[in-house]
Amino acid sequence: MDPAVRTTNPLHTLKIPSFRWLIIGHTASSLGDQFYLIALPWLALQLTGSGVALGSVLAAAAVPRALFMIFGGALADRFSPKTVLLVSSLASTIINVLFAALILTESVQTWHLYIFAVALGLVDAIAFPAATALVPKLVQKTQLNAANALIGLVTQVTTFLGPGLAGLVIAQFGSGAAFVGSVIASLLAIIGISQIRYQHKTPTSTAFGPRAALNDIQKGFVYTWKNKSLRAVIGLLAAINLMLIGPILVGGGLLANTRFGGVDAFGWMVSAWGAGGLIGAIAAGAVSIRRVEWLLLAASSIIGIGMIAFGFAPTLLLTLLVVVTMGCANGWLEVYATTWLQVQAGDSMQGRVMGITAVAALGLEPISYALTGVLAELGLATLFLSAGGALLIATAIAATSRSLRNARSE
Repeated sequence: MDPAVRTTNPLHTLKIPSFRWLIIGHTASSLGDQFYLIALPWLALQLTGSGVALGSVLAAAAVPRALFMIFGGALADRFSPKTVLLVSSLASTIINVLFAALILTESVQTWHLYIFAVALGLVDAIAFPAATALVPKLVQKTQLNAANALIGLVTQVTTFLGPGLAGLVIAQFGSGAAFVGSVIASLLAIIGISQIRYQHKTPTSTAFGPRAALNDIQKGFVYTWKNKSLRAVIGLLAAINLMLIGPILVGGGLLANTRFGGVDAFGWMVSAWGAGGLIGAIAAGAVSIRRVEWLLLAASSIIGIGMIAFGFAPTLLLTLLVVVTMGCANGWLEVYATTWLQVQAGDSMQGRVMGITAVAALGLEPISYALTGVLAELGLATLFLSAGGALLIATAIAATSRSLRNARSE
């Protein structure tokens, strides 16, 4: 691990050379993701004009991303997070080069979209837990929260700016140029990741194949399940994401269309969510909190109450204030929960625990979208009351858990 000053200031973590290279790689990778996340569905609409095709292409990327994150975590524990990130970035580069070539030569067909969506989903599944597991190997425990806050800050900024930049590129030069942009971003990520230096402890058994991979994954699930505090925290995170993602994106779009006049209002909602997350990430990096259990419960309660208020706010301004508040609570929560999970997992299990956490969070997105669609058919009031109420109930149940009350930072 590189020597560094003990600090809670996120910017001070950039004094650590390897972590600085990780931030460079993460920034490039996150920006490249935004390019393909905009270009791929836009291309689906151009080729088919079908909303069904658009939804199914997004699902083709989301499903493998959800299913294989724990496998990505197992790979990170066995071969080192750096190696896994390098391989996934190289794979992303090759995929985007092939896709850009198909588009620029006007050879792309609809079935190509599904193949590339699945491939990119798999790459994301392998890279995400590896990136999260790499952070505690580069910084000291006292710097871990600040480091996660800086990564969250970069993610929020690229998520906020990336789609607009991708839209401008597509409007001026076409979808092929957006995938060229993803290629450049992947190459920059490879440069950054390749400069990272740290000592990885290899497993005693070096043999690796399907049986060994399944055995590693099983050990990860058993380890997580037997640790009651891990189980309680990941369970609460799963409840938050299940009741949050769909209502914000799908429900927010319906709310903007029926109450506030159209897509521009929805755009403001998405921006407000990003701004709140940005504020939360900055605040989490500036403040050190030991009682993580109360932070988790407080943030979950704020999101639950905010979800109900989101559905009933009479004006767009009040709605945006509610969204900013929920985004801030979620951004703050993500940083502290990630730090706590990294510490609790231990060096040999960090990849698998973060993979399981990612499944509990990002992996529930398709279910959250589907559940939101069902509840929305019963009315927007029912949707937001159900989502917010269910999250408050889950929070109340979590508050009775002794294991969650013991979830304190070290």
